Amino acid sequence: MTNLQTIGVMSYVCDRYEMFINGGVAAHSNVDDSDDESESQTTQQDVRKRNLVRENIRYKSIVSNADKYWVKTNKRTFPADRMTLAYVTPWNSGGYEAAELFSGKFTHVSPVWHQIALKDKVISLQGTHDVDKKWIARVKANGKTKIVPRFILEGFNPNTLNSAFREANSLIKSIIQFITDYNYDGMVLEGVIPYFDIDRNIRNHFVEKLYKEMKSINKQLILVSPVCLRFRLYKDILSLILTLLCLLFTKPLGTKLVHVEDLIVLGGNCDGISMMTYDYDPNRGQLAPLEMFQYAVQSLEQTGKFTMSKLMLGLPFYGYTGVFGKEASPILGRQYIELLKSHKPKKISWDTSTHEHTFTYKNNQGNEQWVNFPSLLFLEERIQLAKQSGCSLAIWEIGQVEHLLCYFGCDRVGFFANKPITYFRFSLDGESEW
Repeated sequence: MTNLQTIGVMSYVCDRYEMFINGGVAAHSNVDDSDDESESQTTQQDVRKRNLVRENIRYKSIVSNADKYWVKTNKRTFPADRMTLAYVTPWNSGGYEAAELFSGKFTHVSPVWHQIALKDKVISLQGTHDVDKKWIARVKANGKTKIVPRFILEGFNPNTLNSAFREANSLIKSIIQFITDYNYDGMVLEGVIPYFDIDRNIRNHFVEKLYKEMKSINKQLILVSPVCLRFRLYKDILSLILTLLCLLFTKPLGTKLVHVEDLIVLGGNCDGISMMTYDYDPNRGQLAPLEMFQYAVQSLEQTGKFTMSKLMLGLPFYGYTGVFGKEASPILGRQYIELLKSHKPKKISWDTSTHEHTFTYKNNQGNEQWVNFPSLLFLEERIQLAKQSGCSLAIWEIGQVEHLLCYFGCDRVGFFANKPITYFRFSLDGESEW
């Protein structure tokens, strides 16, 4: 199934959405899905015409189609007024080549390069060792795709982050200088909606001022956000009771949260909000339930105060495997293919509550091991939701799925090991050093 390599998801993300024949959905057909045995990597038909977007799928079909992609690598049919953002990471470097090959399908590409790091009361912009100007030029050669690297706030706590936001002028000046020097088209900023309480008024003022400065030099600002509600799926009364007990005696359990009111305010001072609609509850085998996407959309849509095209629903290009009751581990596309080849599952089940495909096998300890990885139907339903609700898309991240053209990835999700190089630094007391 081509969701395991870049076209299987990427080409499909912006692929052509045709009306379903006879009012039915190919994904629910009983006809066998295509087992394309040809050696060519490219195909003349998209995944829909090859009947790969379906509920009833077989492992052989996934394996035989995993390294194939539609020949029209730059054909974009996702609505022109919506954004499609693709993250690229140094630790899954196949994404760099994928971004070049499919650049026409993305309005924005965000290499995960930079940190706004606090250490010993000094804030510094880091990550210049990852910058590849020649790659940037190749991705932008189509004249349409924007490069908006991700900057993440690191090393802060509530007090120091509030202090940094109060010193808005110094931090914003440094960011603007950095983006100008590297000729980026803007930035993706992660950490302004942290997983701890901060002074929202100070934060909102900082974002407002940063956005104003970015607009003044024709640059774009995209913010990263957790899911905007407390949402959980309860398959049975026991899980509900356990969750309530956890809420009483431990830290809040459930999806990463942000107030809807936050997003309404911040949405007016940015070009987009990249929402992390994934990692819902991996230890229970739930990656990104469709209902979570629906709630995220509805919670903003019903206010009537949010521009829905700014909401970039996050699509995960990775999966998880684990034993129920124990911590799950992330897996990439190549690992998923190897698991399919090794265990040859007779059935890949469609979970009607989460709308995700999963299979199980007996591991070496004799325990039942589950494997959850995004399928084309998984993507189909979430992309259709984005289209119908007027939302945009953000993909985390395109180096995690593989075909032979862009396979240089690591075995697991990790962190780039090179020592950070500091571009500038300044103290919370206002002293700067370039």
